Amino acid sequence: MGSAKSEGSLKVDGFTIDEGIKNQLEAYRLQQAKSDTAVPENHPILKRQNRITPIVKGLEGIVKKHLGEAPRFNPDTGNKKAESILKELAYALAQTEGYGGKIEGFNDELARSYLGQVSTATGNPIFGNMTQLIRIILDLNFANPDNEQYDKNSPLAQLISYIAVKKDKPSNRSNYERQVMGEKWNMLGEDGRAIPRTFTERSGIKLKPYATSSEAFGELERAGTYELQGIISKLPKTYKPSNN
Repeated sequence: MGSAKSEGSLKVDGFTIDEGIKNQLEAYRLQQAKSDTAVPENHPILKRQNRITPIVKGLEGIVKKHLGEAPRFNPDTGNKKAESILKELAYALAQTEGYGGKIEGFNDELARSYLGQVSTATGNPIFGNMTQLIRIILDLNFANPDNEQYDKNSPLAQLISYIAVKKDKPSNRSNYERQVMGEKWNMLGEDGRAIPRTFTERSGIKLKPYATSSEAFGELERAGTYELQGIISKLPKTYKPSNN
């Protein structure tokens, strides 16, 4: 087995593992706080959320266009609507990867192919089964994003979130590195563990031997979110005594 230093220097499609992990850490964790009294606008999670939120809203517009004011689909007659939504979302994803054709030429086979990529990237097989995904969407009690009961953890919401992150232009480099590292997660090093091992060493997040890249980067994002919540919770309040 190579040393940690030599493993981190391994090239992964033009960048080293160390470079890729460093960029991932910077994408989710605050490197230096501005002050202990200001809202941490420079926190990468907050900046990322502020960029991604309008993108999510735009993609949710695809769903609302087909649903209208209805809170959910009619399970008996909504199949075509759900299918059209998935096709348009898959087309939006394809555009982030350089697809230049018009949606009229974007057939079901292409849609399934791009949705299958989501399945591979997230480790969730449901996105690779369009028939089952349509069925799940039709069964949502509240599929309209405008409804307060809209489930932001549903496969539909997860798909929209995934595409929104891919469309996030300022973090394209980080997104690309994360995707490449995910694809080669257990392929580098003498035992195939160079990337996850470096991830643990640099992030401090311990992983079980066969944790997936999606799980690892998900934990990194959660850690950054908790850090942000902790910073915000400590900001001065008129009703709380000063720590000084």
